[in-house]
Amino acid sequence: MDGDVVVARSNVALGHKIARRVIQRGAPVVKYGMSIGSSTSQIEAGDWVHLHNMQSDYIPSHTRDSKERR
Repeated sequence: MDGDVVVARSNVALGHKIARRVIQRGAPVVKYGMSIGSSTSQIEAGDWVHLHNMQSDYIPSHTRDSKERR
C-alpha cells in the first residue's frame, strides 16, 4: 500500500471495492493489478465501485440490466 487513507463516503459491505482516487468516466477499474471493467460515470475517491457505476469486462452478462437469469 502507499500509506494513503481513504474514507468510504457511504456504507460499503466488507469485500466490496472502494475507489482510492477519482476514476474518470470510461477509465479502467483495476483490482489486484488487473482491469476488471470500466467506469460508466465519474467515481469519486471513497465511493463504492460496483455495477451501478461500472461495466464488467470479464462477465458480459454481469449487469443490472441483464434480462437473462442463470
